[in-house]
Amino acid sequence: MIRDTIRAETDYSNINSTGQTHPNYESPEQTKKTIEEFKIASTDFIVDQDGSLGKLFGAKTTPHMFIIDKGKLVYQCAIDDNSDSDVDPKESRNYVRAGLEELSGEKTLSTKETTPYGCSVKYDN
Repeated sequence: MIRDTIRAETDYSNINSTGQTHPNYESPEQTKKTIEEFKIASTDFIVDQDGSLGKLFGAKTTPHMFIIDKGKLVYQCAIDDNSDSDVDPKESRNYVRAGLEELSGEKTLSTKETTPYGCSVKYDN
């Protein structure tokens, strides 16, 4: 989805904050395989097993998207405007793609925050 929008100077990091005690926890090796299997366009990934990074950003759902530009958080929340998993994502407005395109054109983001949707992040308390 976002692969065509990622610029050479952009980092696209996947952060997995699922706690080690949760049944869906993935080790770094498993996370890497998942990223490859689903062809996720990450430039890197972080296994945040203690949840400190996810909590620092206030991540509540998976996915919960953040755009950081020049060290400043400029967008947070949903990847797109459609939480219905039966709808083709190509039919949705992708907020992250739009934000990256606006930033590459030196524009102000038209959408800076939306309501996240998805499964909750499974932090170890």
